[in-house]
Amino acid sequence: DSTNINLYEFNLITKEEKKIQQPKECVLDDKNAVFSGYGIEAYTCGGDIFIKDRDASIGKNYTKDLGGTSNYLAWSFDNSAIIFTNNTTGNNEVYSLNIRTHEIKNLTNNPANDERGEISPDGKLLVFSSNRKDSSDPDLYILHLETNEIKNITNSKGYDLIGRWSKDGFSIVYGSNRSGNWEIYRYDIVDGLSTQLTNNNAFTGDLSLIHI
Repeated sequence: DSTNINLYEFNLITKEEKKIQQPKECVLDDKNAVFSGYGIEAYTCGGDIFIKDRDASIGKNYTKDLGGTSNYLAWSFDNSAIIFTNNTTGNNEVYSLNIRTHEIKNLTNNPANDERGEISPDGKLLVFSSNRKDSSDPDLYILHLETNEIKNITNSKGYDLIGRWSKDGFSIVYGSNRSGNWEIYRYDIVDGLSTQLTNNNAFTGDLSLIHI
């Protein structure tokens, strides 16, 4: 029963737990809600993105004029923007939403499906998943937002999804089923090599809320 889902805030210093209030529009869970470091939460509801203060009961719809379905949210490291996926053009593209100006930008523009993006800590690079090379085989790409230079960083025979930057910007962790099972890998920006971090029979690949 989704109505019984509860989210809690855990203070790593005091070890105190605090129940997070559910908004009136939707039920929040680990798939549709992301939290900033300033007590602000963003979540998807009915295909739109809502943002509200942690203790507020109602959020504000920031994508009501965009059209399509918005999902796969990720905060920028400085909490100034939300990176998300939307299909209003007929295929998935990665967008940014500026929290202060409410400006929405299409960061990718390709007939393929580009999705699940995240901006690097310095704000210069976008990592995202795309099936540009093969419609049935998504890889991870890095896009330089100033030069539009793009690079396929995984190029594997398997699904490579949900790239998440390390705090120092020198590596990206992501999920892949290239070995036949979903595992977590780390890509090194300097040497361009990927290292497998997990190895077990269980599903290990959803990095939607991980920063290292």
